[in-house]
Amino acid sequence: MPREIVVITPVPVTTEELLLAAQEVEPTLRFRQVGGGAVVQLVDDADSEPVLSVQQPSALRVPSEIERLLPAGSVPTPVRAAVVAAAESGEAVWLEALAPFDARGAVGVAVARRLAARLGGACVVQDGR
Repeated sequence: MPREIVVITPVPVTTEELLLAAQEVEPTLRFRQVGGGAVVQLVDDADSEPVLSVQQPSALRVPSEIERLLPAGSVPTPVRAAVVAAAESGEAVWLEALAPFDARGAVGVAVARRLAARLGGACVVQDGR
């Protein structure tokens, strides 16, 4: 079972931002699209194995979903406030991703956390640990 990751940001998530975050964590990562572009995978250049599979971002229009769907306290108050404000203008984003439960997955989690940090958001890893 993979690590489930949610990234919440007050600004749109672009492929360019994802790639910049990936390069900051591991410069050898590259991306590929699967499922007709429904999922972007970051893969290790050495073996083409995915470290992170990212679904297309969704607009977060109902900020109360944060409390309903994520563990209590997992989104810091300043981020939540920024997301609530951004949701009013349609800018807030909910992004789901998966990373494997091995060393590759640790790289994927680092990329997701870096992406959230770059965009003033929060990264919630739900892996049972």
